[in-house]
Amino acid sequence: MDLIRHSVIPRYLIGGAVGAATNVFSLFLLVEIFGVWYLLAAVWSFLIAWLVSFLLQKYWTFQNYLTENGALQKQASYFFAISLFNLLPNTLLIYIFVDFFRWWYLLAQVFSSALIAISSFFLYKRFVFQQ
Repeated sequence: MDLIRHSVIPRYLIGGAVGAATNVFSLFLLVEIFGVWYLLAAVWSFLIAWLVSFLLQKYWTFQNYLTENGALQKQASYFFAISLFNLLPNTLLIYIFVDFFRWWYLLAQVFSSALIAISSFFLYKRFVFQQ
């Protein structure tokens, strides 16, 4: 398969893991160190992780170095739109896992991020970093 042969999937998983770790670490810092409410902290950590994820997915996973004719801004906009679209189910899942199932908020974040990552791969590949 073309994706496996060019190591896109392993790089996506590693890049996603770094983005997820950034998200969880930021969430932990905001809640535990700075005392921010867990849902607001989830939104902020999501945005911090977005920047890390975009740069990793663009330059490392999909090895897309296009910058001319506004390509960088267009890709960042599409990536942000997909990420923003994912913010609602991410926050909703965290809320459900924490408030209804009584999961630890960090576990809820990791699990919800993993669910969202699956669909995001195909959206990023098809619409953002077209190859």
